[in-house]
Amino acid sequence: MLFFRRRETTESQSRLSDQERCIHAFIFFAFIIVIITAVLFYFGATTKGSNDQRLYYYIGASISLVFLLLIIISTIIYVRQFYNNSLSTPHHQGIIANNQYDNSRYPNHHP
Repeated sequence: MLFFRRRETTESQSRLSDQERCIHAFIFFAFIIVIITAVLFYFGATTKGSNDQRLYYYIGASISLVFLLLIIISTIIYVRQFYNNSLSTPHHQGIIANNQYDNSRYPNHHP
């Protein structure tokens, strides 16, 4: 995912970290593969040609579906690692402590 690393430019000031950019890249690729899978299944179901031609569409759609599942699984693993690591940083612990303190001061307050 090095391609999606943040580029230090003065023109575009993005507040996303490199990890968040990688998550967005995973979601983008998953969306593209969902479209490819749907199109291949559609062509496989509606093609009036021979059964061999339909079989190739279904095989392509199945391979695309396997890639989609791999991307989804790797995204879930990556997100879990990202949030487990980010919650353990001192900055986030301070935010959590302040939030817990505010909740103890105002027990009926729901943001």
